[in-house]
Amino acid sequence: VQIKGTLDFILNTTNVSLDWGAYIQALAPKGTLHHVGAVLEPMAIGAFSLIGGEKKISGSPLGSPALNRLMLDFCERHNILPIVEEFPMTDVNKAI
Repeated sequence: VQIKGTLDFILNTTNVSLDWGAYIQALAPKGTLHHVGAVLEPMAIGAFSLIGGEKKISGSPLGSPALNRLMLDFCERHNILPIVEEFPMTDVNKAI
């Protein structure tokens, strides 16, 4: 599936460095890459990849249980679903 330039919002919950350029490319114009995971390394992102599409990078601490409930209710109302992959425990190293 080609997602380049189609996503309005990406929520990063990881604490590791990823291919940030690919995530920025996946954002639609005026899209946001938001972090709640604490990436400990500097993020190498070119300024022009943000400027050209008025894209944003933001971050916040995790919300309270009440705020999380509000977010889940919003997702339910708008049919926003997670993407889930399941692996048997015998493939735990492959899954990670």
